[in-house]
Order: sequence, then structure tokens, then C-alpha cells
Amino acid sequence: MSSQTYPGKGLPPLQLVFALNEELKHTAFSPSLTADQLAQLRQDTLLALSTICDWGNSFAGISRIPSDVLALIPTHLSSHKDRLRASFVCRRWRETFLQCAELWSELFLSKGEAYLKTFLDRAKGSALDVIVDAGVPASIIGLLSSHTKQFRSLRFTRHKSRDIQRFLRVNSGPLPLLRTLEITTTERNSLGTEEDGEEASGVITPPPAPLFNNATNLKVFSFHSDSGWSPSLGYFTFPHLTSLWLSAKPRKICGSQLLDLLEASPMLRTVRIEAMDFVVSDLRRVPKERVVVLHHVDSFDLSLIGGEPIYQFAAHISCPSASYTSLGRTGHHRKTFLKYALPTPDEWHAIVHQFTRNPAEEVAFELLRDPYATSNTDDDGREEYHSPYYSTYSAWEEHDVYPEVARIVMDHPHVSNISRLRICDGFSTACSPAAARSLRQLFKSLGPLDELTLHRCYLPSYLDLFSDFCEDGEKKRAIFTPIKQLTISHCEYHKHLTRIENLAESQHALGIPFERIIFRDATRSKEIEQKLRTWMDSGTWVDSVEYWYSNPKEMEISIID
Repeated sequence: MSSQTYPGKGLPPLQLVFALNEELKHTAFSPSLTADQLAQLRQDTLLALSTICDWGNSFAGISRIPSDVLALIPTHLSSHKDRLRASFVCRRWRETFLQCAELWSELFLSKGEAYLKTFLDRAKGSALDVIVDAGVPASIIGLLSSHTKQFRSLRFTRHKSRDIQRFLRVNSGPLPLLRTLEITTTERNSLGTEEDGEEASGVITPPPAPLFNNATNLKVFSFHSDSGWSPSLGYFTFPHLTSLWLSAKPRKICGSQLLDLLEASPMLRTVRIEAMDFVVSDLRRVPKERVVVLHHVDSFDLSLIGGEPIYQFAAHISCPSASYTSLGRTGHHRKTFLKYALPTPDEWHAIVHQFTRNPAEEVAFELLRDPYATSNTDDDGREEYHSPYYSTYSAWEEHDVYPEVARIVMDHPHVSNISRLRICDGFSTACSPAAARSLRQLFKSLGPLDELTLHRCYLPSYLDLFSDFCEDGEKKRAIFTPIKQLTISHCEYHKHLTRIENLAESQHALGIPFERIIFRDATRSKEIEQKLRTWMDSGTWVDSVEYWYSNPKEMEISIID
């Protein structure tokens, strides 16, 4: 090789590679080349190889995606990591994705200053989704101060009141685009101890103004507290809020403040509240005549852990357009719990009229023996009322709740419209005479039923009501409402096959046979299938069995038409 040049210098990349290849076949490397010449040779060679790789990539299918289609790919990748990986597929993809500002709009402040600056630059003026972990230095938080108008969502994780107020002091600008705010607090504070004296003493200085009062267009607000601290609900005022999720399970909340928050958010459509309890003394100060009307709420869910005044609070709420309402409470069995497990007639009357717009079609009550009891009112365009309570094995001896449950159902103003009844009693074997009378009265008060479901029940307590009951001591059987479908779910039905057959025979003799019976259990009985055929409407009974699994330990068997 010449000491002044190398073969192919100045040639196009492909010809350069060929020239070098031919020369090196016949000539040994000449150490007479200078360092600058070697550097130039390396640069030209790398350029040639890069160009060749690009030519080769152009034949790959992934590189033939039209530019307009390629630009849409980031919008269909929901995972932040997937979007980043996609930007490294090839040079063309990366160049395209760097121009997609939305790809870089999700900011994790915990990743550091260089990351944040890079993403802010690439996001340009697009809306930002900001995730703030506890312990983020003020210097990093300050980088956002000129971008507050771009905030679309803010999520605070593992924070305390002081952390959030510090963030707002640094970023005090307007938040016109902020639509979603999520705050999660914990017991542990990772910001250090130099300012912990105030919170360690249990005293938290309230902010001079409501938190995030510059978020005038906020739509979704979620607050979750897994610690002993939760803020005053007076900290928040969002007039355009449509979704509220408040979870403060370790603490009691002030009912009056919650009412104020709901009243200040007239556009709410979804409300979900979970707490330990209400502050009873505070709730008692709320005037009985005060009712907060939430005209647009479609779903209202209130759950307390052992809270006694849940129905008292619900009586101050009106959701005339709600299609789903849930009032739930859990706790350990004790007389006081059972006493407050069900609403008083006045509370029930207020709740029914304030939460019901359309006639109810379904009613269910659950008597559970596990540590969690729920009551919810559900319907997919229908009204459904659950009247639950928590019970232990000795509960029946201390408090017979069947009459109360039956009373609640029958007090419903639209009881004649109910077409589905669902019962779960936790396999209780104690059905007192008073309970039996209440259930008979309940069954007789209902109109024709599309479905009666017995789930985890002691079947004799219910089946005997139909087959053995006599009207006022007379020798004739009572005629109950027709039932189109009987569903027996996880009730150990194989132990009571005779009772089930007798009930089907009885209904057939009365001229109101079941159209369909469904068994949901882990075992199938061919015997009961054959016997029930005699008493079923042959036009709707078909020997069809479907198997599917709701969980790995449970198989569901349905005999359907």
C-alpha cells in the first residue's frame, strides 16, 4: 500500500470495500500508514459496512412497513417497556419513533435527571403522565415546573402529606389538562428524617388552601391509604370530578367531610369508598334532613370494616340514576354487629327511595361464615338489593336474622317486580320456626320467579318450605309462585336427592313445573337426571351438560335446555 493513500480512497462505499478486498489479497499490511490515515480508513470502512447493512435491511419484511403505518405502532403498544424496545428494532424505526412525542410522555421521576430531561425533550408539547415515587429529590421535581400545563395525569406512590405539599410548592403552576390524580400513602416515609418531627408527633399542619385547587378540570381522583394517616377530605375540591375512589381502610373518616366532597362534585358518575368506619360523633351532627343528590351517579359502592352507621350515612345520599349500588360491611360476630347489620325500617325506606329509580328485578341475601361479608346492589340495567350480615356458628342462638331479612325484602316498594331470588346461608343447619315462617311469607309475597338460586345452602331448610308446607293447618299444600328455573349451586345436593325429586313432583302436580333445573357442583348424578325428567316440561328439558372451570378446584355442571 502507498504511504499516502489506500486502495479505493474516494470511491463509493461498495466499490471501496471491493477495492480493499482485492488489495489485501495480494499485499501485506504496510506499517508505513500514519495514524490519521488509519483513522480515515476505519471511518470510511465503517461507513461502507453500515451502508451495506442498510441495503440488506431494506430487503427485510420489517423494513417494508409503510411510514404512515409505522408511525401508528407506538399508539398500539400499551406497555412503556414495549414502546421503548420497539424504538431499537432498527434505525428507521428509531428515527420514526423519536418523532412520536406520545411515546415519551410517560415520566417516571425515580429514573433520574438525565432520563427526565431526555424524555421531556422528546415529548415536546404533548400531554404528560407523571409518576412520582417518594424520595425523589427536589432538583428533579423542579425540572417539571415549566411543564405543569402539560400534565394529563399525576400518580403519587408511597407518599405522605408533606411530600405532596412539597411537590405542589415546586410545581405551583396551573394544571388545565390534568384529568387523573392518584395518591397512595404508606406508613414508611423514604424522604429522610430531617423534617419528620411534625409528623412523628402526630400533628399534620393542614395546607393553606385545598390541594390541587389549580386542577380545575380533574375527572378521576383516587386516594388510597394503607397507613394510619389520611388527609382531611376538605383538602380536595374538584367541581368537574366524574370518578371518585377513596380507600382509607385503617382509619375512620368524617361523614360530614365526605358529604361536602360529594356535594362539591355534582358531575360524579362513579363513587367507591372503602374505610374502617365513620366518626360516629361527627355523623350524628349531620342534620337528618340533609340529603346530597348525585344526579349523574351510575355506580355507588360504600364498604366499611365493622362500621355501624353505614346505613345512617347512606340515608344522606340520593342516587336516583344509579344502576349499581353496594352497601357492605364486614367484621367479627358480636351482638352489636348483628344489631347494626341490617338497616332500620326508616333507613331502609330512605335508602330504597333515594337509590331506586326503576323497579327491582332481583333480590339476594347472603349469610356468610367467613371473615368477609358483602352486600351489593347490582344489575346490568336492573336494580338488585343484597341484605347481608356476618354470622358465626352460634349466631342463630343469639339473633335470628331471617325475619329481618325477609322484612327488608318485603318492604321494598317494587317487591312484586322481583323475578330472581338468590340465597346463600353458609350451610346453616338451624332454621328456626320463626325463620321458616318468615321465608314462607317472603316466597308467597313474590310474583312469578324466573330463577331461584340456592348457593351453599342447607337444602332441607328451603326445599321443605315448598313440598311440606300446609296452609293454616289445612291438609292441602300451599301454592307458591311459579318458578321457571331452580339453580342449586354447591349445596351437596347428592345428599338430598329425594327432597329435590319430591319438590319437582310437587311443582308438577300443582301445574307449575320447573322449566329448568341447573346443578352446579363438582360431581354429576345420572340418577337425579333420570328421575327429574319425569317431572320436567319435556319441551324445554334437554340432556345437555356443559363443563367449565371457575377456578382450578371447582367444576360446574349445568343441565340446561
